[in-house]
Amino acid sequence: MKVKEAIKKGFVIGKQNMTLIILLFAVNLMMSGIGFLFGLGPTATPRPLEEINFLPVITFVLLAMGIGIFVQGGVLGVVRDFVKWKEKVKLSKFFLSYAKKFFLRLLGLGLLMMGIVLAILLVTGGVSALIVLIVGAEIGGIVSAIFLGLGVLAIVLVMFLLFPAYFILVVEETGVIAAVKKSISFVKKFFGKVLGLLILWLLIYVGISVVIGLIALLLGNVGNIAIQRIVGTILNGAIGSFMMVCITGSWISFYLALNGTNKETTTIIPE
Repeated sequence: MKVKEAIKKGFVIGKQNMTLIILLFAVNLMMSGIGFLFGLGPTATPRPLEEINFLPVITFVLLAMGIGIFVQGGVLGVVRDFVKWKEKVKLSKFFLSYAKKFFLRLLGLGLLMMGIVLAILLVTGGVSALIVLIVGAEIGGIVSAIFLGLGVLAIVLVMFLLFPAYFILVVEETGVIAAVKKSISFVKKFFGKVLGLLILWLLIYVGISVVIGLIALLLGNVGNIAIQRIVGTILNGAIGSFMMVCITGSWISFYLALNGTNKETTTIIPE
């Protein structure tokens, strides 16, 4: 499968699963409502750092992360069923089967990736500080900056190698370590295509975000700031929900086609 074909198929899958998109949009609105209750809504007034009560902020962030992982498992499961078997979205499968089934595995994968990133940051930061301490700030600053740059590149490489693991974990129904191994092998085998698909989706998402930002900015010029934030939140929620389904369908189709899995069902989605 070519990269452009995977992008096109992602949008086709998105258009054919509006029920799922509406569900995700409802979840987005719910989270915005919860954020409003925590004083973090779009109409909240920015305050100085020392005046912020971080307990509700941390609570909301943890809650959002948990719900995000739960929803991610449901989306991956039902989109996989649609791509492989043309099965329409069922809320019972979304919430009770897949969201629940894959929650701990997706959480484990996320924690593993976070742990790797933190380990790289600790090692590069510690070594950089040691270099400065030994050879002095003038020379050590240059060497440590180079070392930190290499650390950032290492983090980008790790994220790139492990990103498909989220889709593989659900498509193959594997454990965390098996998904990581398969992801690394898949990326190595199809490095150029994986990189191309990732970059194209990033460009598309950035482009859409810029358009949304411009719309919100124009609304802010003709209305008040609260309206601008509310409209921006709604637009981001709607577009984000649509893009989540498109990107998920694109990557799952891409993986199944290139991995030689279920070839007879990865091309049945009509335009």
